[in-house]
Amino acid sequence: MANWLSKAVSAIKETFGSKKTNKSEQGCTPPDGVILVGLIDDKYEPISGVQVTLEGPTPGNGKTDDQGVASFDPVDPGTYTIGVSLEGSSCPKHTLQPFEEQILAAAGKIVAREVAAIPIGSLKVEVKNKDTDTNVESEVQLGITGDGWQDWRKITDSTGTYQFEKVPGGTYELKVVIPRKPEDATHFVEPQPIPDIEIKPGETTEQAVLVDPVYWVQFRLLVQASEDTTEKVEGMVVKVKRSEDNKELELKTDKEGLVRFEVEDGVKGTWSVVEITDPDEEKGPLVQTKAEIEADTE
Repeated sequence: MANWLSKAVSAIKETFGSKKTNKSEQGCTPPDGVILVGLIDDKYEPISGVQVTLEGPTPGNGKTDDQGVASFDPVDPGTYTIGVSLEGSSCPKHTLQPFEEQILAAAGKIVAREVAAIPIGSLKVEVKNKDTDTNVESEVQLGITGDGWQDWRKITDSTGTYQFEKVPGGTYELKVVIPRKPEDATHFVEPQPIPDIEIKPGETTEQAVLVDPVYWVQFRLLVQASEDTTEKVEGMVVKVKRSEDNKELELKTDKEGLVRFEVEDGVKGTWSVVEITDPDEEKGPLVQTKAEIEADTE
């Protein structure tokens, strides 16, 4: 149990002592039990007006008082399930920390369960095409993690937007996964995780994610068959190079003499055909050319 929560529990249990039945103060053992549920915030202050329900042998409903305590007295011995709702309480912009919902009541015993609420905010994420500044319409998967809390596999809507709600205040890392679908006209480079996103309690933090589109390069290789005609050449090995960083790729022409490839890193640049080889010949490169091809979307 965290230190701050332990302090709050101690404060609540001081209140528990003042809620004993008259019979126990007179030295008699009460035949029934007592269940107390205490609510505190992240500053160890009691939370009043919180709706608490009890399911079990003696079901009940109640609200926490000014001391932050809901008392169920008396209850029959047995196992109970505690339910807590912050709606309508003095801390609407909080969420509950996980707590043990089951509690065992015994004859003549006062049993207590402490529940802590922490402040929350929200995170609005918008995924955009870096080149066009338009929203990415694909179903982008989002996940955030940090400060002992995580939320994964959320999907953006048709506007490329998703809003994480009821997120405990703190610092988070955002991960973006853009699935590839054959029907999508444009594919995108998966961005690196975005660290150190601060979500402030009671506020909506906005985070734009700019993604690079994946470019296609396409060209056709033709061989001069005669003075007046050219032929499409299939199965030629074509080496291309990007002038900006000397990145090289080896590709083959299809039956239409086409070479088509993705620029998966999303980097724009100028590609040159530097070598063409017939793999069925032992003569080596057939053509040296300086033809330049601009990388662009199809």
